[in-house]
Amino acid sequence: MEYRILGRTGIRVSAVGLGCSQIRGTLPPGEKGWTGLTDEEAIANIRHAPTVGVNLIDTAEVYAYGHSEDVIGRAMEGHRQQYVVATKVTPLPGNENDPFYSTDLSDASVYRRILQACEGSLRRLRTEYIDVYQLHADPPDETLATVMDALTRLKKEGKVRAIGISTGNVNVIRKLIEAGELGMVQTPYNLLNRDREEVLNL
Repeated sequence: MEYRILGRTGIRVSAVGLGCSQIRGTLPPGEKGWTGLTDEEAIANIRHAPTVGVNLIDTAEVYAYGHSEDVIGRAMEGHRQQYVVATKVTPLPGNENDPFYSTDLSDASVYRRILQACEGSLRRLRTEYIDVYQLHADPPDETLATVMDALTRLKKEGKVRAIGISTGNVNVIRKLIEAGELGMVQTPYNLLNRDREEVLNL
């Protein structure tokens, strides 16, 4: 397995990571929809990953409303040091069916939202720290400084090792870099989709 330093984080990760949006649990009887992996299949995959050199695990609080993080936490128990865990926080209002929903974009509410979200992720992942904590959406300009202040506090407290964002918005990335220590950017880029080269060159 090839390993690389992830952006400016200083963290060594495998070139191939394990994305965990497909960990969705089982739908109730009679309900239709894509369920992805069962918990047992997901746990087996996560525990097998280090045996082939994969150490990077990517998830988010909103994947199956926290269920993905919970399954990863169960899979890592007793072997946390083998993994680099990246999860994401949504600093924006969701919809009324979203447990992370909020209409309050005041500084105090946004700040509290990120701190509480991190505590929830730490609890579900059964870990004392998150290696890479990423924004899962572009924060509005009026909340950007508050968002970075909250993330910086989490890093100073040792709950987060590095700060990142999942986006293709170059302007937002530049503003975040100006506002604080942004360690990495996750953006879609592959053989078929190469329209994010500007992001890679920042």
